[in-house]
Parts: sequence; structure tokens; C-alpha cells
Amino acid sequence: MESISDIIANTDWKAVFAGLAVGLASLSFILTQISNRRSKKAQRITNLLGDKETVAFAALKLLDKGLPSKKKDRLIVISAILQACLFVRSDRARALLFNVIEKYRNSHKDEFVKRMTSIEENFDNMEEFKFDKKELDLSSGRLRINATKKVINNLKETKHR
Repeated sequence: MESISDIIANTDWKAVFAGLAVGLASLSFILTQISNRRSKKAQRITNLLGDKETVAFAALKLLDKGLPSKKKDRLIVISAILQACLFVRSDRARALLFNVIEKYRNSHKDEFVKRMTSIEENFDNMEEFKFDKKELDLSSGRLRINATKKVINNLKETKHR
């Protein structure tokens, strides 16, 4: 039976260190991929809350690639879409966001309704403070909430000929 000192003396240390190096490189690669996925998720949300051009581009990407498949990620994106519908002043960007809602409302209607209800409750809570219009004017927000709810609930007006 070999002693520990014989085993150490007969070990190919170059192979051991090469194996460790490959293992560390693999671990580093995996951690980088995980970090990249998280960055992409965060960027998707940031884009929806950015300036009008960024929001419009994010909406186009969502129309093309779809909503996230994981419910937790999808709920965050839906919340960001709805927030953008309220805060973006560009009608064109908002129209693209409405298209995203329209495209996915049937498959995720409960999620859109739940998130919209939460936003509406936040507005309702602010009205309890009885702010005057100079302190806080929620009227444009209410108009945008109502417009967004029309899209979520598919309340299209029929054209009379």
C-alpha cells in the first residue's frame, strides 16, 4: 500500500491544476450566463420605463418575442407595460404598448386585470389625501387608466356606417 507521501510524489500536478483550471473556467462561464440572463430581464423592465423611443422599441420587441414564460418575470413585465401606458406621453409609444396588451390579453387577462387593479387602487389611495390640483393632478392618469382598461377589456367601439 502506498503512503500519502508516495501518492503526492507520484501525482501529475500539471493534470490536477489543469483540471482545476477547467473547472473554474466552467463555473465562471455558468455564473456569467446567469448574470447575463438577469441583466437582460432588468434591461427589459428599464426599457419599458425609459424615454418614448426606448419604450416604443421595447414594445416592438415584446410584440416580436412575446412575454416571459415564467409567471414571476411575466408579472413584472406586465406591470412595467401598464406603468408605461400611464407615464409615457407619446401617443405612438402608448399605441404600441396597447398592441402588446391586445396581443397577449386573452392568454394572460387575469394577470393584466390584477396589475391594472393594483395601479388603480394606488390612484384611489392618493385621492383620500384631498390634494388640490397644484399639489397632485391625477386627471391625466385617470384618462390613461381608462384607456388602458378599454384595451385590456377589449372594449372596441363599433363604427356606424
